[in-house]
Amino acid sequence: MKRMLRGASCVAMMAVILQPLSAWAQQQQSTSSAPEVITPAQPPSTAPDADDRVVITGSLIAGSPEDAALPVEVFSAEDLEKQGSPTALEFAKNLTISGPTSGEANFFGGNPGSVSFNLRGIGSDKTLTLLNGHRVAANANFIPGAALERTELLKDGAAVTYGADAIGGVVNFITRKNFVGLEARANYKYIDGSDGDYNASLLTGFGEGDTNFLMSVEYERRSPLPALERDWATTPRSTNIGPWSSITNLGFYSPRGVLPTGPLNPSGAGGQFTLTDEWGPSLGAAVRDNANSVGTPAQNCSAIGGAYTTACQFNYYNFYNIVEPTDIYRAYAQLNTSINDDTNFHIDVAYGQVRTVQHISPSVALQSGPAANSAEQQIFIPVTNPYVSQFMSDAGYTPSAGLSGFAFGSAPTGAFYRVFAFGGSQAYGENTIFQEYDSQGFRASSGLNGRLGDWAGPLGDINYDVTLNYDQTITRTTYPDIIGFRLQEALQGFGGPNCNAQDLNPNLFGTQNTGAAGQNGCMWFNPFVTGFRSNPALNMVNPQSGTVRNLALPAGVSSWENPVELQRWLYDDKEQETVSSALTLDVVFNGLTPVELPGGTVAWALGFQGRQLESREFVPSPYNNDSVPCSWPGQEPALPGTAGYTGCNIDRPGPLVYTSTNYPDRRDQQQRAAFGELQLPILDNFNISAAVRREEFSGGLGSTVYKISGKWDVWGPISLRGSYGTNYQAPPITLRPGEVNNGVANYTRAGGLWLPATQITRSDVVPATATAWNAGVIWQSEGFSPDHNFRFIVDYFSIETENEFRQLATYNQIFDSVWNATDSYTPCDHPLASRIAYQATATSPGGICSATTVPTDLGRVTTEYGNGPGIITNGFDYQIDYSMPVGPGDFMIGASATQLKAIEDTAVNIDGFQIFASRNRLGNLNQSGSAQAAPEWKVNAFATYSFDQHTFRFGADWASAVYDDRVGIQYGENGEDPIYFDLVYLFDLSDTLRLTASIDNITDRDPPKHQMEPGYDPRQGSPLGRTIEVGIKKVF
Repeated sequence: MKRMLRGASCVAMMAVILQPLSAWAQQQQSTSSAPEVITPAQPPSTAPDADDRVVITGSLIAGSPEDAALPVEVFSAEDLEKQGSPTALEFAKNLTISGPTSGEANFFGGNPGSVSFNLRGIGSDKTLTLLNGHRVAANANFIPGAALERTELLKDGAAVTYGADAIGGVVNFITRKNFVGLEARANYKYIDGSDGDYNASLLTGFGEGDTNFLMSVEYERRSPLPALERDWATTPRSTNIGPWSSITNLGFYSPRGVLPTGPLNPSGAGGQFTLTDEWGPSLGAAVRDNANSVGTPAQNCSAIGGAYTTACQFNYYNFYNIVEPTDIYRAYAQLNTSINDDTNFHIDVAYGQVRTVQHISPSVALQSGPAANSAEQQIFIPVTNPYVSQFMSDAGYTPSAGLSGFAFGSAPTGAFYRVFAFGGSQAYGENTIFQEYDSQGFRASSGLNGRLGDWAGPLGDINYDVTLNYDQTITRTTYPDIIGFRLQEALQGFGGPNCNAQDLNPNLFGTQNTGAAGQNGCMWFNPFVTGFRSNPALNMVNPQSGTVRNLALPAGVSSWENPVELQRWLYDDKEQETVSSALTLDVVFNGLTPVELPGGTVAWALGFQGRQLESREFVPSPYNNDSVPCSWPGQEPALPGTAGYTGCNIDRPGPLVYTSTNYPDRRDQQQRAAFGELQLPILDNFNISAAVRREEFSGGLGSTVYKISGKWDVWGPISLRGSYGTNYQAPPITLRPGEVNNGVANYTRAGGLWLPATQITRSDVVPATATAWNAGVIWQSEGFSPDHNFRFIVDYFSIETENEFRQLATYNQIFDSVWNATDSYTPCDHPLASRIAYQATATSPGGICSATTVPTDLGRVTTEYGNGPGIITNGFDYQIDYSMPVGPGDFMIGASATQLKAIEDTAVNIDGFQIFASRNRLGNLNQSGSAQAAPEWKVNAFATYSFDQHTFRFGADWASAVYDDRVGIQYGENGEDPIYFDLVYLFDLSDTLRLTASIDNITDRDPPKHQMEPGYDPRQGSPLGRTIEVGIKKVF
């Protein structure tokens, strides 16, 4: 609440700042009108009709129709209504120039509930989102859809106009300005296997003169759609291996001998602990849970929904939803008023909230644990655990002399262990665990615009626009993870929230009190297959369950199953809240120069922008925020081989078994820019615009970009247009040139040792840049008859980014390159050799690389963060439509399409050495690279017919197949390219009442199948199948 109040304080601050300007403006009198100039901050005051739209995105001087110098596509509210009133996610995904789009309400769809546009498929961070021409948080779910007049899509770079990040393009949402009345809408979408999606909104406005107030409220609901409701999402392992895992709770347990007594002493390489140092000597091969006592391992595996290979494979996606329950709330209010003939005032306030949960696997993999050793076996079950006896009996294992227990965490093959799997987890009450996502967005924008007026003398006709804009996003997430030391305590009989057993030996980690185990509120944890009755996702009974088999309970426990309170005690919610805010001041002046060209008067614009960005993290859990830096409370980090090392490295791994600590960050960044634009009407049929911008960032970074664009009306219906310019991307708010971060990494080639690793942020970092150009041809004319209209537009685009921000190479990439025996270098003369430091050993005397040096002598690898490779993409955009009267009504047919000719990740080089070559993404799924699918074609076609009170629209959407370029035969390897057909019907019962009905995906086609957990690419396709939607709109 306090952080949201900070947003309210900023609104008050805006009012204070702008009040003197308002008072000053009220004192001025006007005797002449200003030239007709429209700036991005002030769209036209009345809604343009379909044949006379005014597009203002992309220029500081004046609006331009869709066929002007900049490639802009406009979607009016009526256009979208005829498309069936798509949601923000549906709209973003369906654009032909969109690449993979995050925001699908499932775990694998990117940020849940955060819809970000990804124009040109080069990353959502390179698309700028605007509301009324000013920056807004890049989550389209916060945009007040009920209040929108139109959406403008600039398919060109625009950093010179709007600032950093507008490389792939700009999406500008523009609200209504003079709405009067009350408008109510409601829609319901039927989805097979779900309760359906629905939404409702209210829009009200009053004031028909110089003052207009508008307000809207909206609610949108997505109902859960379980994965089991789609047969293509839950397939056998032989069909789609994607969601199947050998990481299960049917473990392999390694018998260990007598435990060491007294303090542990490391005997491993580099001063690290070994399994023997901690768990005693090995007593033979690992013992399999899921034995032959009831049925064969394969039969027992199949009985609980697994697939048996050499071990029982687990399909965790059975516990997921394809669509998660999602609630979206939006509210918006704006005031437009004329203070006098020369001054207009605008203020708007917007609020949005997205709440959802993501059901995931009952538990994540046990990647690390509380053990001091760095091997995979991180957990120990003492033989005193009452469930061990039945496990050994079922497995047919005869205890060896001196058996102290079993170490586990992985199988001999390296497959990790999962604490909960087939039996689910009741810790959060829904058979599995889930992540919570709650994001709130607040925006306030206020400004004055108009002309300077008579007081300014000869400058009186200069127009101005001053706007102060504040954005704040508060995102709260949870990602439950198991606390490793609590699991170890529970295996030893000291589990549960009410266990307060006295520790009789505080010099050792964990509770040391054998007599108190399992007593007085302390509980034992059962890790074995006897501990769950069924697979609750599939309703399949576990034949090895102790309860199902009516086995006698071991002494000291009350159930074969782990109590819910014990399960819940094992988890930490891993809650995090991130608060991001941006305060932006825009000042723009524009007008006409005294210079006359054959085509008219030269126009100009000058402006300034200042931005203050802040990001704050709040991590309340001591197990996640670095308050407990090691696996056990009280344990301190140290380097192996040094005094005080007890198994906790200096990377401060924390006690969670899957994720490391997250020290709360607090960052800020300042930006300031000056920019200018000229519009040169060279001839009546030929005009050119030129613009330049200089922007500087805190940390001594800066960039100058420019753009030139023009349009030539060649003859009659034919026009040519084009643009060329540079763009840039702001450095991450977390970037600090020269910053050194030390940690550790696991080095595969060095025997899997955890050793020091250093990342240095380069001091010569510059903003990422891009070069973009467009060239287009426009044909607009009558059709085959004077009352027919025909339009055809084709634009070629080309974008090349450079110096993108990234870690230049991973630690293992550098080390593996140096020790790669297939090239002509030796480890000591390799171009990357200076990035490797070795320990002083017999084979590397003095820590110097020599002919006798071996990989396990590794001491440290250093990499860099800075400007890395970029992306090259080019292709064509097409738009075509033909309209004519037919019978009693009007008919229109049209299509838009994007054809990618190239999209490529450029090569990665460091110190003159190529880590990997350039990567062609065109036509590929790209799962092993950027994870950005790149179909060569995306096409949307439509036909509409309107007469009297009726409008019919038939649509068809198609995208070419993408090939799965990963090595090996994949499910859906060659891709699929179905055509999806839609039908929308609008019936106007009166001028104020409209009914709508639509069928999406008429033929009920599945999304293209791919070897991924959900069986399809959630950033490209839709899992819904055929849907039927009905809606009503009433205007009062």
